[in-house]
Amino acid sequence: MMYVIGSGPAGIACASALLEKGREVTMLDAGVELEPDNRRKVEHLASTDPARWTPEDVRFMKSSVSINTRKIPVKKVYGSDFPYLPLPEFLSEGSRHLDIFPSFARGGLSNVWGAAVLPHREEDIRDWPVRIRDLEPHYRAVLGFVPLAAAQDDLAALYPLYAQNPGTLRLGRGTGAFLQHLEIHKDSLRGHGILFGRSRLAVKGETKEYGGGCVHCGLCLYGCPLQCIYCSSDTLREWTKSPRFTYRGNTVVTRVQETGDRVAIEGKDRLTGEKLSFSGTRVFLAAGILPTTHILLDSLKIYNQPLKIRYSQYFNVPLIRFRGEPDDLSEATNTLAQVFVELLDPVLTPETIHLQIYGYNDLYGKAMENSLAGPLFKLFPPLKEAVLRKLLIIQGYLHSRHSGFIELTLRNKGTESVLKLVPRENASSRRIIRRVMSKLWKHKELLGAFPLTPWLKIGPLGMGAHNTGTFPMSAAPGPLESDRWGRPAGLRRVHAVDASVLPSAPASTITLTVMANAHRIGYHDEAD
Repeated sequence: MMYVIGSGPAGIACASALLEKGREVTMLDAGVELEPDNRRKVEHLASTDPARWTPEDVRFMKSSVSINTRKIPVKKVYGSDFPYLPLPEFLSEGSRHLDIFPSFARGGLSNVWGAAVLPHREEDIRDWPVRIRDLEPHYRAVLGFVPLAAAQDDLAALYPLYAQNPGTLRLGRGTGAFLQHLEIHKDSLRGHGILFGRSRLAVKGETKEYGGGCVHCGLCLYGCPLQCIYCSSDTLREWTKSPRFTYRGNTVVTRVQETGDRVAIEGKDRLTGEKLSFSGTRVFLAAGILPTTHILLDSLKIYNQPLKIRYSQYFNVPLIRFRGEPDDLSEATNTLAQVFVELLDPVLTPETIHLQIYGYNDLYGKAMENSLAGPLFKLFPPLKEAVLRKLLIIQGYLHSRHSGFIELTLRNKGTESVLKLVPRENASSRRIIRRVMSKLWKHKELLGAFPLTPWLKIGPLGMGAHNTGTFPMSAAPGPLESDRWGRPAGLRRVHAVDASVLPSAPASTITLTVMANAHRIGYHDEAD
């Protein structure tokens, strides 16, 4: 029996590979779920024609979201924070100045992600012991069960699609005008190291064969009632009838121990506290970077020894279009990222800088109203609509080489072990981000837009969930590293398969690569 710990994207991808090879798989998962009352409300929306949804029907999703312009809020889903509910088995200290969260939910953080899926570039993973060619078949395998909305455009030169016949999503009027302007000037932009294309999202879009999935209801940032945004729990539901797959929820794994050709697993029931134990031939840890690291350190009895969580620095800034048609604020559209822009400028950094462009949505509109622009909007009411109709939002990421990191240490305190987290800033992050703003200003005519730099926000360490590398893979692993199969030094049958083994965090989105690498490790489960 093979055991997979965790039901997030990495666990699902690894289990998928094991099942493809005919293995018997048991998934152990804390499995926290949406509260019953909210679930019933979501089910009501899912069973009702979206054209008949009333403001009262969706109010429960929006009323729990607070807008704070000084801090980027934690994203909730379906009016709930269930993906972030803590467990006493995985305590941490020092996270007050960070924005990093474990998830013990069924489906993990894929309940709340932005669904952006890009592979990595060879140039951005030079420090990894695996190459893009090693990951390519597993990108394809993952995109065989994860839906993809994308276009075959100029981004394919940097990031191949790895999928046949992806679906499409309708662009908003504002992002469509922005993309059209970029297309007119694409040769000049390319000469300045600015490439772009349609976003790639793990969303059920319209296809020639099957028609549409997404109905462009505009609720993406609150949770999709129609489940068009992929969540790894979607795949779990499809496996319920598989005779070779068993899902055991409410199970919290705390330690693993190899004994000969077996692995003993210790844990407890999340609801009753009853001690649990299991035994398998191999264990694949996919509990998320904090729980997986906690389990490994406690199992190996490595205390008071600092490790690094590598991080891709996050920032956001409003972008005002001054070319093209104004947006229609009442337009029904999806509110996820609609355009990707990649900066390839060795003057800024040798690595790619990734920008995701969002169109208008009511969350960003409220944030602008509550910001320094609020008094101006009140004094000049027509200014509010004029600004919002031209508003886009950039979410940007740097490579972890130019980002801070989080120092992580497991401290043993008698009957419990506690992770201590300490932020370590990187002075070059702010410098590079300021240079990105200058570059965008310099080429504003080609972009047809300029950044509102006074509203630039640089996220705290951990923001954006692009965190990797506590037990980084290495061709010649040391004591606190893993081999290319995710096995920490000294272990042969325990594999970490989530982001904890990725040696760095490139700027492009990490979930697709986390899944591809987990699938790669699961597919080679007999690695010696």
